[in-house]
Amino acid sequence: MRYDIYAWSAPRDLSPEEAADRIDAWEGRGADPVDAPFEPSSDTAGFYRELEHDLRDLPGFEIIADAVPHRGRGPVWLQTEPAAPAHIAALTLPRGSESALREVLSDVYGTATKFDLVLLDAANGRLHEPMAEMGAYADRTFWPNGAIRSAIAGGGGLVAAIAAYVIGIPIVSGVVMIVGLFMFLLSVAVFVSYARRSRSGGS
Repeated sequence: MRYDIYAWSAPRDLSPEEAADRIDAWEGRGADPVDAPFEPSSDTAGFYRELEHDLRDLPGFEIIADAVPHRGRGPVWLQTEPAAPAHIAALTLPRGSESALREVLSDVYGTATKFDLVLLDAANGRLHEPMAEMGAYADRTFWPNGAIRSAIAGGGGLVAAIAAYVIGIPIVSGVVMIVGLFMFLLSVAVFVSYARRSRSGGS
């Protein structure tokens, strides 16, 4: 394979061997990103645009896609219009120190998590879905430390909302009440979501 990491949005039900076969055939046809055997998605384009913009000056880093690079002012994530769909993004990682490589991989996996993409690691032939992997890790580590932190945050938010209501300072109290109630409701939502996943996993 020509690149180190390949990223796409769908299909998501391929085995590592099936994905590698598709990519080998695609590269045998010339590796035109428009011809890549994956479904076009604005998420794939967004992944490409953010990494291309943020890492374009990094020696040894290369990324290709059938998407238009971001050339405007400011960071890509401030853009309000979704990027035109792209089929694939393929990356060459820089050859350097292990710490520098880890930093680049952190950016790659973090951005892939943001856009919920599938990654193929060409070196070991493994598929990754960073969003799903992060969710599974969060489930494994939620209890008890994560639950305690969530309960403290939610309880603190509720206390702040009640205190703001009792004090009744115009504007300030309203803002504190909204933020406090939001923290409390978010904490409740976290517990409800965890309970549902635990129940579905046990059934």
